[in-house]
Amino acid sequence: MGLSAASGTCHIIDENLGKEVIEMAKWADYVVTGASYDRDHKHIVAVKGYADTENNLGPAFQHTRAQVVSNIKNNISYCTARIVEGKYNRGQNVVTITIGVHEFIKTERNNLEEDNLGELPEF
Repeated sequence: MGLSAASGTCHIIDENLGKEVIEMAKWADYVVTGASYDRDHKHIVAVKGYADTENNLGPAFQHTRAQVVSNIKNNISYCTARIVEGKYNRGQNVVTITIGVHEFIKTERNNLEEDNLGELPEF
């Protein structure tokens, strides 16, 4: 299946057939395309997406919430992306917010005690 990315052409190979490849400009170290939430839908358990290798989205990944928090603290960047009208569109940067003793991953800085990465598909 061929798709266009907002900043270039992308070509996706079905992950059942081989490695996904999407040609584009670098957006972040990791591009998040899905999230898994807990039962209450307030905390993300894991995210999935693709490593951004400068010219394409490379190997698929799945990181736990704790891995994302740790990586961001170590200057590893994440952003979100969604497919809209057949194109990957870059979303927002993912940040960590500490409220009390709890850390949350979000795409916007606010004081809500919940994780929020926007309207990403759930898995």
